[in-house]
Amino acid sequence: MAGLAQGFDDPTSAVWQGKLLKGEVLTEAGQFNSTINVSTSGPCGGQNCGMWAISAGSVSGDSAPGPCGSSTTDPFTSQVDYSHSYGLFQDTPACEGTFLLPSLPSGYSCTGTGEDEYSNSTQLPFSASDSYFYCESATGNGVPNLSGTTVKGVIDAITDPTDPYYRLSVFNPAYNLFVHIGYTLAEEYKTANQGLTGCTPYQLFYNVMAYWLTGNTTGTCALAEPSGGCGGSNNENNSGYCYVQTTLQNYKTIYGEAWPYAFP
Repeated sequence: MAGLAQGFDDPTSAVWQGKLLKGEVLTEAGQFNSTINVSTSGPCGGQNCGMWAISAGSVSGDSAPGPCGSSTTDPFTSQVDYSHSYGLFQDTPACEGTFLLPSLPSGYSCTGTGEDEYSNSTQLPFSASDSYFYCESATGNGVPNLSGTTVKGVIDAITDPTDPYYRLSVFNPAYNLFVHIGYTLAEEYKTANQGLTGCTPYQLFYNVMAYWLTGNTTGTCALAEPSGGCGGSNNENNSGYCYVQTTLQNYKTIYGEAWPYAFP
């Protein structure tokens, strides 16, 4: 909530924003508690659930080389390593330049993400108490962060809480939320709603959630419903409108009541 207060104009709105973000967690990570899936055909639309969720190529709705990914050679592994999304909100280092260390710390090795999971749904190496750094071609060669500065490096994916680099890991829930809410969401809120006037606070928040999924601004206060609706054609994976609708349904699941504000 402190991150919300820093990132948005009205910190008194943090309660409903926080509740809506909880609904988005179910949309992205499948559940709040973290579990390890024995296969990418598990219940959460990819590898693992909750804080440990990892997108898993085509089964997660991604096409090669992954979101904001690259098919060039990764300088850290000398192979092509596709991109992935991680954690409660499926943050994507290749798209936003977060959770990167500019160089691999001494004594650690870098685990390339490879290409295989996009063809046969194999998992990335993962343990609930390990010290992994993941290498991806996009982040290894350099990606623009949300401020436009090019950053590059390896992805801190450490899960061992005793490791000194755990504090900066995408799988450290405290740090993940700090970065996502205090930086990523705050910057994308500005981009998604730039130049808009007359929108309700809820419409502005719907816009940033839709932008999080699609990477496209709408230029309007109200999200447009796709012509085919939100059922039967996987539109929830490519329509900001349907993505928000799914999140509002998740709010109902969590709190046992319908979302009390107008949509869209």
